[in-house]
Amino acid sequence: MKITWKHDHTAFPWPWTIDNKIEIFYERTFGWQLHIADLVANGGKDGDGHDTIKIPHSGFAVLHVCLSYFESHAKYEDGFASHGKSAFYFKNGVKTVFQQLNQWPTTAVNPFLNTLYEAARCGLYHGSMTLPGIVLTSSIGSTVAFDPTHNRIALNPHRLPVDLKGHLGEYVARLRDVSQTLLRQKFDKRFNFDNGITGAVGQALPVLAASEESGSIG
Repeated sequence: MKITWKHDHTAFPWPWTIDNKIEIFYERTFGWQLHIADLVANGGKDGDGHDTIKIPHSGFAVLHVCLSYFESHAKYEDGFASHGKSAFYFKNGVKTVFQQLNQWPTTAVNPFLNTLYEAARCGLYHGSMTLPGIVLTSSIGSTVAFDPTHNRIALNPHRLPVDLKGHLGEYVARLRDVSQTLLRQKFDKRFNFDNGITGAVGQALPVLAASEESGSIG
């Protein structure tokens, strides 16, 4: 059974160390989520080194794949070991990834975050399509742009997975720094919650996210 796109269930001895968990988290998020979105949007090399071509009209599918990253990241960084508070953590994750929001006035940031959450995230998750206020385009020079006058967000689906892959790499680099004690503790708490690791260390194997596929896409 594959537990990441690169590892099977025998790759790491049980109980997993925190560095094992960081590696598993990274390869799952990169290989089973963000790199897949990147291949769909832009083409490139798959996990087996094969060339793939981008898929036309894939912007909404790419958005489907990518938008869960924001909430997930914020919960890991905060060590939130429970369910719920999706809007709060989604918006915090967006602010963490898109640092340029720190330069925007509050009068623009709050409408932007509300529209992205409600019209993009909730629209896709609950209705399989974005709601009014979201435009997908490759014509903008950045990943995201906002028109506060019309409360309209433009997203570039070709740039979004690339940006998120970069952000993931930066976060994992910080996690691998043993001096980042609190950050690692919070990550460990959320990882254990997500993977059903409870009680004494080694008490039971976690409920794994696993795939039986042998290909590079798990």
